[in-house]
Amino acid sequence: MRECFCVSVDVSAANGRYFWETMQGLSQDQLSQFVNFSYARSRLPPSADQFPHHFKLEGPTPAQEEEGDKALPHAATCFFKL
Repeated sequence: MRECFCVSVDVSAANGRYFWETMQGLSQDQLSQFVNFSYARSRLPPSADQFPHHFKLEGPTPAQEEEGDKALPHAATCFFKL
């Protein structure tokens, strides 16, 4: 799954590490829910070359930074972006 990800936050930074740690701990049902939230589909294509868009993880906006833990994630399902 990682080969289908384009990450615009530093994966060695806290946000990137927390994201991958969280993803690795999810059940198959939770992963399906994540894909539905971020991609508006119930499952991923069978291979990386069949993705119309690779997943893009972006860092928080300045407004989200101000909100801290109160900020909710925002997904752009047309672009498979969180």
